[in-house]
Amino acid sequence: MRKALKEKIFETVRTLRQLFVKIKISGDRNLNEISNLTKEVSKLETELQSCREKQAEVQQTPSVNDTNEQRGTTARLHGTPSIGSTPVPAEVGEQRVALPSRQYATVVKEARPTKYKMTVHSRGVQQPEEIKQILKTKIIPAELNVGVNTLKSLSGGVLRETNSIQEIEVLEKEIQSKCREELKARIHRLRKPRIIILNVPADINTSNIEDTIIRQNPNLNLKKGSMTAKFTYDTKRMNRNAVLEVGAHTQKTLLSSKIRLGWHLCRADDYVTATRCFKCSKFNHRTAECRGEVTCMYVCM
Repeated sequence: MRKALKEKIFETVRTLRQLFVKIKISGDRNLNEISNLTKEVSKLETELQSCREKQAEVQQTPSVNDTNEQRGTTARLHGTPSIGSTPVPAEVGEQRVALPSRQYATVVKEARPTKYKMTVHSRGVQQPEEIKQILKTKIIPAELNVGVNTLKSLSGGVLRETNSIQEIEVLEKEIQSKCREELKARIHRLRKPRIIILNVPADINTSNIEDTIIRQNPNLNLKKGSMTAKFTYDTKRMNRNAVLEVGAHTQKTLLSSKIRLGWHLCRADDYVTATRCFKCSKFNHRTAECRGEVTCMYVCM
């Protein structure tokens, strides 16, 4: 009985040893395969990185020498010898691609989000903190579906900022309707450039100058509403000039061409004036907006 039991135990142990050896051999084989695959993956990654670097170098904007080499290559391909250029293989010249250059101002403008601002002033003598309290009490942005980025205190008012013109206009209407007696709101808007048209005919005035320019200058491709006549005036030499408020595209068009008005051929120029206060004699504001003291202009000069 004992002998049969011993033989059975020995046979079981032998079977377990054989299974353990097989498992170890299989594990070693799998480890070798994993190691080989890891080496292949790292090699492919290195090759891919080198290909990307070469492609980036090829797609960069060519320098002056590269341009000369490409011209020389193009000339050789068309059978025309290049002058003063170093021989370059044809495939190198064909691979180089000049990417369009971007101005620094354009990149900065794209990276900087546009913000729309509104100034809220008091109709009385409230302080900025009191104005904020009135706004928070009567205006609830959540009900208007409006998000306010900034609420800053200014001298005599409060500055608010949003991300869209629609939101700032909704806020202005809400303030005008609910806080009309206490507050007044003003949206900050960019001013359009002004140009002056020199030596216009005497029969041209602010009511007909836009139609006359559009009809007599079809080559400029101007549209109705692209300009607004502000005023006309006469100089000391009895020449008549007209001042228009236009957009940026219309400004470039009018400044770079002669304008036909009646029997005259007129020239346009930028209209730039310095606003000066007659109360404090300082610049960039008018008397109605002045908060300074009365000062003699001759003392400031």
